[in-house]
Amino acid sequence: MKAYPNPTTGKATILCHEPIATAILTDFTGRREEVRLTHDGPGQYSLDLTSRPQASYLLTLITADGKQHTVRLLKQSDIFAR
Repeated sequence: MKAYPNPTTGKATILCHEPIATAILTDFTGRREEVRLTHDGPGQYSLDLTSRPQASYLLTLITADGKQHTVRLLKQSDIFAR
């Protein structure tokens, strides 16, 4: 599994070649929330973090066969992207 751009100011692309059953986003306080990924094509998904605060997140993907993959995502303010 791979996520880019990382850090991101909004939308992140996630590459995972296994079907994803569940996606859970965890913030730095430990709050977990099931999120919806957009399926962009074979093995490619996207997650929009635009409305979320600047922070570090863990994205846990649970595949259809029960495997878990976790990646750290850094949401950066668009001020730093310029």
